[in-house]
Amino acid sequence: MIRQYTILALALFTPHVQAQLSDKLFGIQNESPGVWNFASYDVATETLVALELMPFTGMTFPGPSSSVDTENGVYYYCDGYQNMYSLDPYGEDPMVITELPLPPGSYFGHTVFDPCDRVFYGLLYDYDVSITIARYDPVAQSFTTIHTFEPTLSAPAAPRGEFDATTRIYSLPVLNGWFGVNVETGEVEYNTTLVPIPNEGFDHTALACGSGVQGPLVYGTSIQSSPLVKSLGRFSPYVGIISHVSDESTAIGYWKPFTGGACIDQQAGIFYWSGAGSVVMGFSLTTGEVVHEGFHTGGELHFIEHFSTCACLSTAVPNTTAADWSVRVDPDGAYVQVLAGPGTIRPARLSIFDTMGRSIRSLSVAAGDVVPIADLAAGCFLYRLNAANDATRSLASGMFVKN
Repeated sequence: MIRQYTILALALFTPHVQAQLSDKLFGIQNESPGVWNFASYDVATETLVALELMPFTGMTFPGPSSSVDTENGVYYYCDGYQNMYSLDPYGEDPMVITELPLPPGSYFGHTVFDPCDRVFYGLLYDYDVSITIARYDPVAQSFTTIHTFEPTLSAPAAPRGEFDATTRIYSLPVLNGWFGVNVETGEVEYNTTLVPIPNEGFDHTALACGSGVQGPLVYGTSIQSSPLVKSLGRFSPYVGIISHVSDESTAIGYWKPFTGGACIDQQAGIFYWSGAGSVVMGFSLTTGEVVHEGFHTGGELHFIEHFSTCACLSTAVPNTTAADWSVRVDPDGAYVQVLAGPGTIRPARLSIFDTMGRSIRSLSVAAGDVVPIADLAAGCFLYRLNAANDATRSLASGMFVKN
């Protein structure tokens, strides 16, 4: 794919220093019935500030979703049916409204922004015709199909799309499972059945990047029915087994709005979600502890986002392309072997993780190397092969089962 590094046509905002955004969350504030603002939430002071009045009095569901362009400092709100709103988190430039080139009667939901190619991905519903994962190019004003589903696809109405720029996978929940597709190739990366904790629901999800210590894992609230408390849960999208990060939970009775949203501060490793009653909760990805419990005034905050993102793949490694590399697993579980195409001479780094993202192996390898795994216990494992001199460039990834 040819990458576009031009500034997104619908978001030509004043340049700022990115660090100013890292201590805030952003979203759409419902100040009062019929009044919606683009707003910021200061994590340190628990202060909600309305930045700009939105030009609507309500929302149509399903449809709306949000995403952010971290590099250029733009918050995107997509109403799903007509417009993409580009909003300035510094509160200085007026919003830009771009009309979506949607077929009549369709909508574009579960949207995410790709910081590498500067396009959007989401579910394009063309009722009675098709449901597809599609790429929206705001410069060309066009949609391109990446993957087509059966018209009977069951996906949530609330926005739940995720995108990992490092692994190039767009994913979202489907009925009782989690589905992911490679946006470069259109190939299905996983279609995993989720295994919840007994007597608990799991919702309000956000993805920790594949380039981070805690990724690629999906985090969310694991909800007990009695007592009604929420804990931080997680699962590998390749395996689907949900587990608690720790036993710590919220107080009893915390609810979450349908479109409150959840997000992750990828640098600090904190999972945030916006709750009913003007509360914002934050959990540590590593310990599962509640690290933020903030109460604000001014109405509930929906579609929350944090200005951090997954690292883009680098293209600065000559003679090494992802298509050159693969990993073969010995059927007897004795070893994994690194395979590479002719002329591929550069080393790579092989990392093996358990299903909770804990590192089991991490070593430098070259084409043909054999890595013993006979000592590992039986179970499911994930592997990732990165370029040795560029940890953000994924050459191969997958899952294997050791019997």
